[in-house]
Amino acid sequence: MKTDYSCQTGQKLIIKEKGKLHQVDIDQISLITCSGYVSTIYQVNQAEPIIVSKLLKDFELELEEMGFFRANRSTLINLNNLVSYENNGKPTIHMKEDIKIIISRRKLRIFLNLVAS
Repeated sequence: MKTDYSCQTGQKLIIKEKGKLHQVDIDQISLITCSGYVSTIYQVNQAEPIIVSKLLKDFELELEEMGFFRANRSTLINLNNLVSYENNGKPTIHMKEDIKIIISRRKLRIFLNLVAS
């Protein structure tokens, strides 16, 4: 995995949540999950995730040029925080903080091309 993620350094994502504004360092976002219209942002070394009413598709459009990848229907991952990948029947991504994400079959080839470049 030789991809350069330096474009994330110093970049912030502004998130509006229940009358609050959060400034999140993009390089500290590990992954974003979505259930319906509610997205949950998980950060490296942060116990409490940020929960916000925003579609995952909106985050994907905003972050895909910065090294984020849609692993499946409900998960957007930061490739900068990828630890490893294995395929023992189910293609699985291991992220920092010991989080495991299953990649959809449709996205697997795209993922493998991304990490091989």
